[in-house]
Amino acid sequence: MALRVDEHELGQLKPLAKGGMAEVFDLPDFRIGENPEWRLVYKRYKKQTRKNPVPIFGMEAFIRLRESWEPKQQVAMDRSFNWMVRVVTDDKSGAAGILLPRLDASYFAKKYNSYGEVKDDPCEAQLLVGSDQDYQRWRIPNPSLEQRLLICRDLALGMGKLHRTGVVYGDLSLRNFLYRLEPTVSVIYVDTDAMRLSGQSAALGRQPHTGDWEPPEALHAQRAGNTNGFATQNYQTDRYKLGLAILRILARVPRVSETRDPSHLKRVLPTSTFRMLEQSLQGKPADRPEAKDWYQEFR
Repeated sequence: MALRVDEHELGQLKPLAKGGMAEVFDLPDFRIGENPEWRLVYKRYKKQTRKNPVPIFGMEAFIRLRESWEPKQQVAMDRSFNWMVRVVTDDKSGAAGILLPRLDASYFAKKYNSYGEVKDDPCEAQLLVGSDQDYQRWRIPNPSLEQRLLICRDLALGMGKLHRTGVVYGDLSLRNFLYRLEPTVSVIYVDTDAMRLSGQSAALGRQPHTGDWEPPEALHAQRAGNTNGFATQNYQTDRYKLGLAILRILARVPRVSETRDPSHLKRVLPTSTFRMLEQSLQGKPADRPEAKDWYQEFR
């Protein structure tokens, strides 16, 4: 199976979205042979992202990994991850971008901005830290506590599946996964080019921690001037960030996007769940609960 496609083969590029590192285009004319029914999008890296050539072989390793799975596992992983399916090249060094399946429409919502304009925006989990007034202004549903717990459960399910395949997600934050409330409450991880095989660098190259999501050991390394220690991302840092995501999704307090204090949920969660949260955020890295433990706790 071909792992690469040249940009000129993609046909028409219809702009969909822009981010800090890439632009996303719909590909109405392009299909891949093994899944011709898939609608695909092209995540094209910006010039700044390609200042140093984006490694091709690391991304191809993730495509090969997906192809190595049995069809049942592919379906299960595709449910939780917007997994890359091709590397795009052009006449410059390194990868120009990647091809991804187009996300289901249920992960988008018609959201009003501060000017009263309505846009079909992705339901980034960052919305979950909005205030009640924010939800009224956006005119989208404010998830209930029960729905938020289901979001956390599905987030843990995805991370557990990923870790079982030997992959570290790495730069987890509320901007790296989308949620939906209908037809079922679920999440899907995006930015999968930031993932890494355990013990290796991220497919996209060196990936920093998102600000306010650094685990304690990274902050300690930063204070000590240890740049390699600060950049380390592994199963333990994933588990810390999973606990932090759970805290910030469930705690309805001011400045929740910055909090690391589990006591906000002491009267909200059952005792056993609260202790898991404390262990995730305040325990030793090796003692942090695994994603599968969180999934079982939320069942």
